[in-house]
Amino acid sequence: MPGGRATDHARDEWDELVDQNIRGDAQEKNAPLPLALVAAQCERYFGAAWYFNPARWATVDGYVPFFVGLDAWRTMQSLLAWERLTLSRAVQHAQPRPEEQLAAWQRTNDAEIALAFPTEAG
Repeated sequence: MPGGRATDHARDEWDELVDQNIRGDAQEKNAPLPLALVAAQCERYFGAAWYFNPARWATVDGYVPFFVGLDAWRTMQSLLAWERLTLSRAVQHAQPRPEEQLAAWQRTNDAEIALAFPTEAG
């Protein structure tokens, strides 16, 4: 993703800490985070003027800094989960369901709640 640190410098302790943090995030989810997806979704939801803005971002290439983009993407995922949860609840109130369908609906809502409230869930 554009906006990361330049690679023409000698690696130092800070680089090792950054690598450890990135590896930890990927290991928690059991899959590497596709940075192209993060970049595309941020550009889609926040606009190209947010994603590429040399006057706003103090980066060499003018793109959003990596960690700012990643935090914005995680926040966006939480907000989208909240919207899906709200819609799901509205549909559930409008359509009574048999018990087996209600249990499946609750499992889906539990997953959405975990996305909408990442620090409070689990």
